[in-house]
Amino acid sequence: MASQRVLVIGGGIVGASIAYHLARAGAAVTLLDQRPPVQGTTAASFAWLNGSSGLSEAYVQLRLASMQAWRDLDQSLAGALKIEWTGCVSWRASEGETERFVAERQDWGYPIELIDRARLLELEPNLLQPPGCAARMAGEGACDPVLATNTLLAAATEAGAQIRHGVPVLGFDTANGRLSGVRIPGERLAGDAVVLAAGTETRALAAMAGADVPMTSTPGVGFYCAPGPRLVNGLVVSPDFEMKQDAGGRFISVANFVDDEPAPPLAQERAVRRELATIARHVRGADALEVERMVLGYRPIPPDGFPIVGAAPGVDGLYIATMHSGVTMAAIAGRYAVEEVLKGARVEALAPFRPERF
Repeated sequence: MASQRVLVIGGGIVGASIAYHLARAGAAVTLLDQRPPVQGTTAASFAWLNGSSGLSEAYVQLRLASMQAWRDLDQSLAGALKIEWTGCVSWRASEGETERFVAERQDWGYPIELIDRARLLELEPNLLQPPGCAARMAGEGACDPVLATNTLLAAATEAGAQIRHGVPVLGFDTANGRLSGVRIPGERLAGDAVVLAAGTETRALAAMAGADVPMTSTPGVGFYCAPGPRLVNGLVVSPDFEMKQDAGGRFISVANFVDDEPAPPLAQERAVRRELATIARHVRGADALEVERMVLGYRPIPPDGFPIVGAAPGVDGLYIATMHSGVTMAAIAGRYAVEEVLKGARVEALAPFRPERF
């Protein structure tokens, strides 16, 4: 394994995790990102580490495994990832939907419980319009996605990886029917395997290599408010809003665009204002929030909503790792890349998520 040269394309949290795990396993890793450090989708992520929002039993179990992988990874890095396992409460549009949501995930073996309004208000006393019941996932948490990504990139560098930002990939080289490297401005880089973890750019890059990776994207804005009094104790997720507050008191949420509106700064500001108004109606004290910064990102969305992870059909030497919920999935994606890219194994847990399903 130590002799294998792996080129990882994409410097967000998924690519950073894969580069770190591969380098720790002994591969000669070069990570390429056309942007400056952590300037893509990762920076705009809500960074909710969870399994409950998975849409199938297999996906819930994979996400649960990744949550444990995050705990293991943070321990191995002496707590440098600063993950906050505060737990999460969430609810659906009706009590019946919430009850069915909880029952289904309990059947799948996920650690989740149904709580009533009184218990919800014990956990989150500032909610102004609490539903009659909610789901509670005590084992879920969140991270700062930029800090986590930079920490993983630094750890990958320490393990011997080369990290190169501001370097676009112009094309791919082949030899004997297999990818043999990539072309970048003024240079060719040789590799025994290429990993595409480039988020919304994965489809175009894969096409350059001769593979089809179907994918769309949706815009969203992560926004950060000035530190203030404690408004929420854990993650709070509803049909209308998602919110959390970090250990320093900084309130964090995400806003989506509506009616296919464009994404210039004015549209971002409109989306954030709408979201803040919604939150202020539901959380005591939220009307005093002051936005410090906004980050626009485009989420990579496979057609069926599930990750695309594995060897690209028909393109020997190309490995795909693209997904929404990349922050949740990054830890397990890195761990399994060692098994699949370096050892040539096929991890059974990834079977439903292979690129060949399309």
